[in-house]
Amino acid sequence: MGFTLDLPAIESAKGTKQYSFELTAGWLAEALGDTELSPVEGAHAAEVIGTLDVDASKTGPDVLISARVRLRMASACVRCTEPVPLEFTEPFTRLLSPKAELEAELELSADDLDVDWFAGETIDVEPYLREHLLLESPSHPVCEEGCADPSVAAILGREREPLAAKASPFAALAGLSVDDDDPKTKKKD
Repeated sequence: MGFTLDLPAIESAKGTKQYSFELTAGWLAEALGDTELSPVEGAHAAEVIGTLDVDASKTGPDVLISARVRLRMASACVRCTEPVPLEFTEPFTRLLSPKAELEAELELSADDLDVDWFAGETIDVEPYLREHLLLESPSHPVCEEGCADPSVAAILGREREPLAAKASPFAALAGLSVDDDDPKTKKKD
């Protein structure tokens, strides 16, 4: 399922062309299945869990897209690995330049690497949406009310005790005595 924008429709629009897409649990599971992000617990594949609204306009040869994402999803708590519900509402903007059809191999500059490109009559917004969700999602999600797992709660509830100074590994040998008359400890000449 792609979220495609029609370039001729954007060009013919006076000002901004608006698009609206539904985000389903099935799309999220497929698009972000290789990450910690997932649909909210209990959502079936066809359930709409969010929306993507896109405003697209031409600025010379380039296309400016401004998108607003509203999405309910989940991520694993870094402490107890239980699902943590997330509400995602971060907007994003991209300026896309037309990709030149050249036969010869080009050498790219650093500025060329910072540009997003499009080719053809449609623009697929899905890769930009996926990247945006990954970059803007919390990197260390935790349970808001504290972890329900009793062992995690016990660890988090403990007061930190000051660390004791480490004893030398040879400290146990300090109390040993050597009996000079013992044949086992006597040196052989």
